[in-house]
Amino acid sequence: MTADGPAPWVSLDAAVVAEGLAPAVLAALRERWEVTAPGPLRRRLTLRGGTLPALPGGAPDSPAGPGSHAVSVRGNEVWLGEHLYLRVWEGGAAITVRGDGGAASEAAWTLAFAEAHRAGGWLALHAALLAAGEGSGGRGVALSGPSGTGKSTAALRWAAAGGTVVAEDQVWVWPQGGRAVGADRWLRAHEAGVRRFAPGWLARAEGHDAHGKLRLPLPQPGREVTLTGLLVFGLPDPPSGPERVRALWEATGVPLSALGRARGGAGVAALLPRLPVRGVTREDVLERAQEVLTPMAPDPPESGTPPESAGG
Repeated sequence: MTADGPAPWVSLDAAVVAEGLAPAVLAALRERWEVTAPGPLRRRLTLRGGTLPALPGGAPDSPAGPGSHAVSVRGNEVWLGEHLYLRVWEGGAAITVRGDGGAASEAAWTLAFAEAHRAGGWLALHAALLAAGEGSGGRGVALSGPSGTGKSTAALRWAAAGGTVVAEDQVWVWPQGGRAVGADRWLRAHEAGVRRFAPGWLARAEGHDAHGKLRLPLPQPGREVTLTGLLVFGLPDPPSGPERVRALWEATGVPLSALGRARGGAGVAALLPRLPVRGVTREDVLERAQEVLTPMAPDPPESGTPPESAGG
């Protein structure tokens, strides 16, 4: 704690400063969003408890808002229901929450933080992130698809086979370099699935989440890898060009603010040329992941001189 309030903390490349939030709210936010991306801090994110700015007349409702939230947008200002207000700009963002934040839902906070990071140049991927473990050269493959298609089960099977699960659901990608950071602390799965696919992980469980799933701590929260592919359940293989674009946009979500839309579009355009996108099924997903993560052998150097014969 500082003399004026809680000590700053880091979310990706943003220094987070909070004031006026209930301690329980701040603790929950830090548990969910405190993850440091390698490199310098480039932005500042301020969280304030207090009174929200008035919703201006004529501010358009966003079609991206979930049914439980009335989302209104005016340029780089976003109102999330009655309890959260977000403003973004180049180099920073500010989130204002009604009162001490206790009445704001987790979903509203998630939308606000995600948009703040999107406006800062990061792409969110609703995906599991798998790596081959030590000696893999820091390569990772993202596994996406609609909820219920098998991402968590595939991650369990990958872990049981000796692979590394970097993230279960939330991945952040810096598009220009293809760097991906896992933002989950746990792999969450139903106990029956853990018993079937990764029984050795049962002893690691740290309670249950709000949906009754076991919380299995991941070995390296916040690990960074180079994203080498995106595998999507239900996508044709190979996908067409438009299918690749749509699959990446669906994995990254819909931006809300004007700056978020601009940075999101630029990020997708920068990432697509370097990111193989393939369709997978429950049956072949692990095989395809291994193929993507296996580095290709370099081509032999060209030479104008024929190799010497074994006999000299």
